[in-house]
Amino acid sequence: MQVYKTFIKIALRNLGLAIMYISIFTSLSFALANSSKNNDPLDFEDTKIDIAVIDKDNTDTSKAVYDYLDKVHNIKDIGDDEESINDELYFKNVMQVIILEKGFEDKVMAGNTEGAIVSYESPGSNSSYIVSNQIDTYVSTLVTYMKAGYSKSEAFGKTENVVLEDVKVSFPDNEEPPKPDALSYFFTFVPYMLFCALLNIVGPMVMVWNRPEIRTRTAISSMKFSTRTGAVFGAMTTCSLGVLAIFGLLAFIVYKDAFIGQVSIYYMLNTTAYLLVCLALVFLIGNLTSKQQMLAVFSNVIGLSTSFIGGVFVSRSLLGDAVVNFSKCIPTYWYINVTEELKFFDGTLSNLAWKSMGVQLLFAVAIFAIAMFIIKFRQQKAN
Repeated sequence: MQVYKTFIKIALRNLGLAIMYISIFTSLSFALANSSKNNDPLDFEDTKIDIAVIDKDNTDTSKAVYDYLDKVHNIKDIGDDEESINDELYFKNVMQVIILEKGFEDKVMAGNTEGAIVSYESPGSNSSYIVSNQIDTYVSTLVTYMKAGYSKSEAFGKTENVVLEDVKVSFPDNEEPPKPDALSYFFTFVPYMLFCALLNIVGPMVMVWNRPEIRTRTAISSMKFSTRTGAVFGAMTTCSLGVLAIFGLLAFIVYKDAFIGQVSIYYMLNTTAYLLVCLALVFLIGNLTSKQQMLAVFSNVIGLSTSFIGGVFVSRSLLGDAVVNFSKCIPTYWYINVTEELKFFDGTLSNLAWKSMGVQLLFAVAIFAIAMFIIKFRQQKAN
């Protein structure tokens, strides 16, 4: 009992850093959840970009393109010399400069616009493809109408009607678009914060247990090895359950209405599976290093990297196929599998979700096995 109490005291000394991680996590998830409440998928407005259009052709076609761009963006007047263009782009007075070169109309009518349009973008701007795509759409539509036999004026009118036509998006009566479960914002970020909290609470405990002087002193005491080991694992389990309880309590306080239901049980089961992974990983790290300063390194290297690759901080839809395939080798991927399904929970959990929780448990067992192998190897080497 004395060993158990001692390690609990060690854990409590590092509680402050864990609370900091948990506070940041809670604030972030709460902010994301509140912002999502104001997002209506039917609310969309085209973004008008500040651009400049220099018409060197001065023909009916170039003027039609100018008028079209003036309706969908904010056209600003600037000088047409190179220095003025560079200054406007550098200071971001405009995000893009479009130059309609001489012979623009002839090239458009011939169906070949190569060299007819010159575009300059502001450094770091990601909006240039929007304007360029709109010009390409306008020109290709105009050419299609011209080839169909319409006069130039008729083609201009029909092209403008097409490119400016609003697309109406609606849902069937009495049917709303699906919205992610509020708890999903909270539990999506759990892997990183759970690992950091356990690393800073349980990590020092394991490192103290592995100090040579502590091992030697306890080895010659009257207490059995199994008793001492049981006390250490008991303290680790107590701290882990305490952290899990804190996460559950925070979820209940912040998302009280959403937390009371079947979906919260599945969220907690998935979190418990990942907690065992984190506990095994922290136990392994505690046996690999004797310096507490290294915990911050492991927190950043392992916590951040697995969170980015596994889909915690960045949606997996934005990651490349190679990254997603590689992330299957880490437990975070399987945790996110379950949270992604629970976002739109329909009352039943798929076999894939149960399999994902099972894979996390296998990861925990494998990591614990590696840690125990290291301990045994050190014991044999010492003997």
